[in-house]
Amino acid sequence: MEFAKSAGERWIITADSYESCPRAVDIVSAALRAFLPYVVPVYREVPEGFDGGIVRVYVDPALEYDRIAVVCGGRTAEISGGSEISAMYAAYLFADSYLPSFMTSRRTAGALAGLSLPRYSHSSGPVIKSRGVWTWGHVIYDYRRFMTVMARLRLNRLTIWNDFPPLNGRDIVEYAHSLGIELIWGFSWGWGEEHDLSDPDSLERMRKTVADRADAFLQNGGDGVYFQLFTETTDEYKDGRLIAAEAVKWANVISSDLLSRRPGLKICFGLHAMSVDRRLDEIEKVDPRIDIIWEDCGSFPWGYCVGEYDEKTRAFTDSIFRLRGGKGFGGVLKGQTNLDWSKFEHQRGPSPLGESSEYEIKEKTALRDGWIRRDQADWIRYGYGCAEAAAQIAASGGNAARGAVLESLTEDNLIETGATLPLAIFAESCWDPRRDWEDILSACLNNASVRLR
Repeated sequence: MEFAKSAGERWIITADSYESCPRAVDIVSAALRAFLPYVVPVYREVPEGFDGGIVRVYVDPALEYDRIAVVCGGRTAEISGGSEISAMYAAYLFADSYLPSFMTSRRTAGALAGLSLPRYSHSSGPVIKSRGVWTWGHVIYDYRRFMTVMARLRLNRLTIWNDFPPLNGRDIVEYAHSLGIELIWGFSWGWGEEHDLSDPDSLERMRKTVADRADAFLQNGGDGVYFQLFTETTDEYKDGRLIAAEAVKWANVISSDLLSRRPGLKICFGLHAMSVDRRLDEIEKVDPRIDIIWEDCGSFPWGYCVGEYDEKTRAFTDSIFRLRGGKGFGGVLKGQTNLDWSKFEHQRGPSPLGESSEYEIKEKTALRDGWIRRDQADWIRYGYGCAEAAAQIAASGGNAARGAVLESLTEDNLIETGATLPLAIFAESCWDPRRDWEDILSACLNNASVRLR
């Protein structure tokens, strides 16, 4: 809105301490400025004699660290969270969902200037504690905008699979942490590479290779490593060896070596179910210090093709989160635009990540919007399956529910230009999948961070 002199009553923001939740204050300030013709001042306390509208932004120690609360009505709004990051999430809810719900309507657009906010009360916390995105690094075009969209969707984990450590890796980690996002570096421990499992020296060679790769990535910081082996096949055997047994051996030996040098390192095993789904007795033997992040466990939302969440997949999901007492359970859910493998090539050497030009971003966005529109239509029809899968995991109880990791395979979706509807549905499903499907879909469609294609 253009600046204008205003003699009427105005809004102010109060924050007990700007330093305690700076991003939340920034977000609320920007949101109000979009709809008001003046700069909204920020105070620690309400100035004596002030009789206008007050938006209070703060960290509430009475709330659990990951809970958010937004309460509005008339001349007041309270935006809070149990931590700095949760307060940021609450601010985004206010900015992206609450304000646009009435300020974009001609009938109610005068409510803000008139100090007559519609009544609204929201309090919630995430059902799935670790909610994230899995992506290849070379299709992150602007890492700051990419992660900001994640934060607007209350996503707090990012796994980046890259052939080489990014030259700006330390900056990427720092920015992720500023948004409460855990950064996991993904790289091959055998995926996409040829290994003879019958050769006893193959494992030792890979152990040494992984040690070097891990050192190269982790010198930039980060919160853990993610790996894949040779399980992305429908075959049960390779080189005369049972894939499930060999995968467990490789995972345990290489991880044990890493942990001997980096105690406490978070290690995530990206395990494709298609080659091991009948050998869960072997998978039970994975070192308990390793998280298993399952992929390709059956129908949507585990598979690429959007459709019904079938009973066979439900049953298999039940079986895998009971493994190892439910500890270290996670999954990568699919059904969105993925890489064009006909044009794919591995990177030839290290480069900066997520520093593309605006020209490239606009050009590639136009080329991909048609694909994403198709995904969008499919998710409007079948996206409830994603919420059902998240609800199933949450209802399992025990360690699997408390420590579950769910990530969305988000490859080349240009979320820098706005969240896709499927990603928003995934995020809302992880936050609270117990709602009716219509409520989840409505929350996504009414979120200003989502760009409908």
